[in-house]
Amino acid sequence: MKICIYSHQFLPTIGGVQAHTVRLAASLAASGHTVAVVTRTPGEHSYDARFAFRVHRRPTVLGLMQAIASCQVLHLNTWSVLVALTARALGKPMLWFHHDYDLACPKSIAWNGYRCHFHPIGCTQCLARDHAPSQIGRRFAAFSVRRTLHGLVNAHAVHTPFVAERLQWPQALVLGFGTGNGQHDSDDPAPESEKLGRAKDPGVLLVGRLIAEKGVDVLIRALRYVHDAGVDLHVTIVGDGPERVRMARLATSLGVEQSVSFYGEAGPHEAIELMEQSTCVVLPSAWDEPTGYVAVEAMDMGVPVVAARVGGLAGVVSQHGLLFERGDALDLSRQLLTLKAQPDLRDHLVQSGKQHAQAQHDWRALGHDYARVYARLAAGLHMGQSPA
Repeated sequence: MKICIYSHQFLPTIGGVQAHTVRLAASLAASGHTVAVVTRTPGEHSYDARFAFRVHRRPTVLGLMQAIASCQVLHLNTWSVLVALTARALGKPMLWFHHDYDLACPKSIAWNGYRCHFHPIGCTQCLARDHAPSQIGRRFAAFSVRRTLHGLVNAHAVHTPFVAERLQWPQALVLGFGTGNGQHDSDDPAPESEKLGRAKDPGVLLVGRLIAEKGVDVLIRALRYVHDAGVDLHVTIVGDGPERVRMARLATSLGVEQSVSFYGEAGPHEAIELMEQSTCVVLPSAWDEPTGYVAVEAMDMGVPVVAARVGGLAGVVSQHGLLFERGDALDLSRQLLTLKAQPDLRDHLVQSGKQHAQAQHDWRALGHDYARVYARLAAGLHMGQSPA
């Protein structure tokens, strides 16, 4: 089967959508399907030569039309009006994969410091906190377009039942997500050895954008509690964003600045290397994290996970890691101290997490699930009822 996957973000930038795109494409190609990835992310041809599928970076409108015309099914891993309208004009069936709450929230995160639902006034106030007035209008316009045009798509899918529930969309297809299953290096460039050398022992690791939704402040506050308990612990924060300066100031104000390293942006291979060297990976998300790509990657590599009990993330980690209450730094510190004090528990979580990741998140099996959906779409079947 000929499959085209559109993803606005793609390697060499890192993130959950990028990881999902490259692993899905590689799995489908390994099963004998012809796969093309279309993306707005720039990159070098030499970088893309490593893939067993073709990558179209920033194509012209004509190039986009040719890529879609040559496929049997289009997979929208991120929304694009131009791509969707082009596919509809060419009569191509489409699957739209929702990695967040893009049909329920103008910011796509359905988070306003609490569990929220769409309301014009409340959403405007939420957007005003971190967007200029001109951007607020664009956000609402884009949201309205998504809501208006979602019916163009033949099927809609999500990763977890939790996302379907937040979208008020019980009939959405639920398709899993996988990891590299021990084969992480093949898709990634060589690490920056000098930078990695400065973080040979990252200790507790957090990987993600430094934005309020990720709850970085909760981890820094928890570190203060850990130190107050007389335990020495180091935290490495991988990623960058608008919260970095504020987080650095918070660490200084709490007197833990010497125990917090802000690593900055990392390439795919760097992030994996750091994860493998860490004592555990912490995901202190404040918002209802839809899935938990980082958690599954860590478990697959035999690294314990400590995560906030939020969204789809809690279901992914479950009994295979340690959970703490959203925003509760003291609870997080207790979990970190427990993990450090109980080697047997750590060993159990390593084995349990690895088995779970390899049993439930293996792309070799998941790729066949996606292929079956594509085949039904190509046969003209309409799947996944649209939300109200």
